[in-house]
This record gives sequence, C-alpha cells and structure tokens, in this order.
Amino acid sequence: MITTSFPFTSGEPYLETELPYAAQSFDRVLLFTIGLDRGAQLRYTDIPQNVIVCNPSKGSAKKAKLLDLIHGLPALLHFGKKYKSEAAATGCSPLKRLFAGYLISRSERHCNEIYNCISDIDFSVFDEVVLYGYWLFAAAATAVLLKEKIYSLGAKKVKVISRAHSYDVYEYANRLNFLPLRCFLLKNLDGVYTCSENGREYILKKHPEYSDKISVSYLGTEGGIFTKGSDDGVFRILTCSRTIPLKRLDRLVRALVLLDGKGLKLSWTHIGDGPSLDEIKLLADEKLGFMNVSFKGEMAHDDVIDYMRENTFDLFVNVSQREGLPVSVMEAISFGIVCAVTDVGGCREIITDGVNGFVLPCDVSDEELSRCIFCASQKDLSEMRRNAFDIWQKKFTASKNYSGFINKTGNI
Repeated sequence: MITTSFPFTSGEPYLETELPYAAQSFDRVLLFTIGLDRGAQLRYTDIPQNVIVCNPSKGSAKKAKLLDLIHGLPALLHFGKKYKSEAAATGCSPLKRLFAGYLISRSERHCNEIYNCISDIDFSVFDEVVLYGYWLFAAAATAVLLKEKIYSLGAKKVKVISRAHSYDVYEYANRLNFLPLRCFLLKNLDGVYTCSENGREYILKKHPEYSDKISVSYLGTEGGIFTKGSDDGVFRILTCSRTIPLKRLDRLVRALVLLDGKGLKLSWTHIGDGPSLDEIKLLADEKLGFMNVSFKGEMAHDDVIDYMRENTFDLFVNVSQREGLPVSVMEAISFGIVCAVTDVGGCREIITDGVNGFVLPCDVSDEELSRCIFCASQKDLSEMRRNAFDIWQKKFTASKNYSGFINKTGNI
C-alpha cells in the first residue's frame, strides 16, 4: 500500500478504517508513505500486527521534490519510450511537459526508495502480491513502476491497482487543467477504483477504451447510530473539514450573518485545522456575536466519530468547491444528520435533495446558503434524518464497502 501521508500525519484519515480490512485479508501488508520528511513520527499507532509501516524518505520532502522538478527538465524536449504517450498529452505546453517530467522523476525516486526497503524479501513465498496506490497520481505511478521490481524478487503474480478520489481525477481542479501520466497509468494498472460514479464517468469520458478497468468502490464509515435532532429550540450546525479556501467556510460565515434578526437560536461547531483557521475565527468573532460558535480544531478520527455520537446536530454543511465523495458527509448521515452540500463531485450519490438533505449549486451564493439554513431550521427534519441514516446503512458502511473492495481486487 502506497500513501502520501497516512499513518504519519492527519491526511488520509479514512485509511484508519480501511487498513484493518486489508490486514484481515492479506498475509502481510507493507505500507509505504511517500510524501514525508525523513524521521516523521507516527500519528496513528493502532496498527494491525501484520502491517509493517515504512517511511522510505532519505531527507527533506520539499528538497526532494525540487530535485524531482530539476531532474524532470529533459521532458521539455523529449520523453522516453516508456512515457511516449505524454508527448501527445502535453503537446507544446512547456508547463505541462515540465509537470509530467516532475511526476515521472518523483515516481521513479519513490520506486527506488521503496525497492531499497524490500530488496531482501523473498516474494516467492506468496501466491500473489497486490500493489495498491491510494491516489491516481504519484502513488499509482510508483506502484506501476514497482511491479517489475517485485517480479525480480521472486513474485509469482503481481497486480497493480489504484484508488481515484478528487484532485487525482478532475483535471479542471489543476491550474493547468491537466494531469500527467493518465494514459500511462490507465494502460498499466490492472484496476482503477473511483470513489464515486461521477469520478468514473469523468475518466471514461476522456478514456473510454479503459472501461473494463475502471469501476466504482465507495469508501465507508463505521460506528454510526441513529440520533435525534435538537429539542431545546437551538438549531445546531456542524462542519468538519480542513480550513482551506477550497472549503469556503467564509461563505458559511457570511450566510449565517444574514440570519441575524430572524428570531433563530443558532449554534455552529467546526471540527478541523488548517492554514485559514485564524482567518475564519477572526471573521466569526467579528460577524457572529449573535450566536454560539465553537472551533474544536484538529481531532483524531475516532474522536470525531465519538463527538458526533455524543452531541446533537441538526444540519451538516459542506459548501466545498470540489469533492470526490466526501467521507465527512458519510459520517454525518451515519448519525442521521441532515446535510447541505454543493453539487460537486459525487455529492449527489450521498445526498438526494429534499430526501436526506439539500443540494446547492456549486457556485452557491451567500443568500442561497442562508435561505437553505433558514428553511431547514423551520422544518420537521425527523423523516429526513431517518432517510439519511437508512442511506448510510445501505450504501456507505465500512464493513460492506471495504470487504467488497478487497473481493473486487481478488477477481481482477
């Protein structure tokens, strides 16, 4: 398994739920994290016994990536035979060619770093080896490059698969409107598992020739129980995300300002940390003195689940500009919390407007969001809460989805 941060930093928290299912299904799991500085400390320590975690980095991640960029400069002129599809994909754009060269150089470096960690393992004792890149980007490219090296260490059968989430799927999310190595990855991967139907359709629209390799495999959550909403006249709003511009928490603040004087008792709780946290706190302090606001900061994944279970919330809000299939929304509906989401990525695959929540335009205005919150506060949400919980049980439980994912990988 190749990740970019888990289990060392707060990124990829959903792997905390997935990893035990992989550990139950394979003799050994070797987990390599490729986006870190040397000596990074483990954040998640509840590692199954048959999982070996390794950070193969030799030094500073930023310095290594800068060198990858330098080593990728030859791509401005040509690509090697292995990556010849990039010539057509990048065209005459020097920035696209440099981006592709950078990713090639980086992935080859990660491949060599991991190989140095496993070169003394006799893979012939295993019936099969699965190389699993968690993102359809550097992790997947590294996994593809490792395949030949794993065979050189005695492996009998090697499969290479990748998850595909959001930034690694939607090219428009990149400032160049481009993601490198698409054809190289789709040609060489044995299976690509998008986290939403929307993601699968997006890839297939551009690469229909790989329809047999691309399927949907939802992520999942556990620990949910049906909860009731507030009964004390306070309408409680919850958000849970990194505090970055992409999540548009400032828009929520401005929408809440418009509810001042409407006769509502409001409460907003935010879980999550990030570079924009102080800015959002300051904005809330200036604008939301008429209501209760609480910033909980970063919380461990298990603590987030416990917090949702032990407290009452009426509406979960996610007005992100981009999503794959937000796990935070899955977690909210696992407690019967009605959700308001923007119509991005696969959000409609979790939330059906008027059934278990509200679907807002991607470019939702402050006024539209404010009206949505006001209308939700005036409704009896009990039926929508039940619908939310039922949809979670049917489509987004960890036990069903991760077991099914592992079965799919075995049938490639």
